[in-house]
Amino acid sequence: MKKILAVLLVFCLMLPFVANAEKAKVNKEAKKPKKGNEIKVSAKQFKPGPEIVKNMVQYKAIRKKQAKVMATFSFVQQTMPGEQGQPQTAIFPLSQEEHCVPIISGKLGALLTFLESQNDKGHGDLDYWIRTRSLLAMEGNIAVGELNRILEVHGAAMNGLLRASVKNVSGNLAQAMSKYNSGYGDLDFWVAASGNTRDALWQAAANIKEIREAIGSPNAANVVPLVKGQLEVVNAILRGQGDQGHGDIDYWIRTRTILATQAHVCVRILRIILDHYGPQLQGLLKSAISNIANNLDEVGGKYSNGYGDLDYWVGASRFTRDGCHAGSRNLTDILNSI
Repeated sequence: MKKILAVLLVFCLMLPFVANAEKAKVNKEAKKPKKGNEIKVSAKQFKPGPEIVKNMVQYKAIRKKQAKVMATFSFVQQTMPGEQGQPQTAIFPLSQEEHCVPIISGKLGALLTFLESQNDKGHGDLDYWIRTRSLLAMEGNIAVGELNRILEVHGAAMNGLLRASVKNVSGNLAQAMSKYNSGYGDLDFWVAASGNTRDALWQAAANIKEIREAIGSPNAANVVPLVKGQLEVVNAILRGQGDQGHGDIDYWIRTRTILATQAHVCVRILRIILDHYGPQLQGLLKSAISNIANNLDEVGGKYSNGYGDLDYWVGASRFTRDGCHAGSRNLTDILNSI
């Protein structure tokens, strides 16, 4: 009788381990993405920083004065003939800044859509949240690169207040994206790190929105520079996507999800371009942009209802990455032609 009781006791003690082993086996063999939790905050709740607001109030006043002077200059130029009855051909001294405003506005508009679309919504294990933070930081660094490119290419022509504000956004965002590069902690640590990284992206979006509103609507006589600026940002986003790393199945599900998000964000930007400026674009250019958007939409959606093991999700991540890179190559061809 004692032997029977001993056997029963051992069997009962083993039950939790058997159950856990079976659960681990199921999780490793096949899995679907978990539905995200409802985040009660959004990018729209973030306000621009006080320094940005202060600079842009002054910058708006300057641009308003410039607009009046340019309008007067244009009127005089049209009503007073030049030598031998020819129209005046003098160039207004602010034209250098005005020349780069459309492309700056285009880039900032695309970056605004990109940054405010980022999120950390979801559920997962430690690897999942470490991956979330690292990929969100990757996206933020893409935005930093594009902001710095604006300063490198157009900084000399930009008003000092505008230049300082773009530099402010770039510097703060770069600092926030590197904050947890050497981080070490438990699940709660990385959940918080992901949330803080997301907040930094949304704060940058709020600052960029304030800057873009201060710039105002650029001259729509030629929309190609504005569209080119937006396409350059989309190209940088797609080119910058990567899936390097090692982790469990949650890690790779998260990788695929975030890469797919970027594909869909780029689709949104491209379709905004078509909606707003399509009638003013050449037919071939419009068709090429539309084709890239449609292809990216398919790439981003392919594994949305996927179900599989670790290898399945590693392959899904690579497929999504490669689809983004293919879109970048096609956009590069377009940019080289306009």
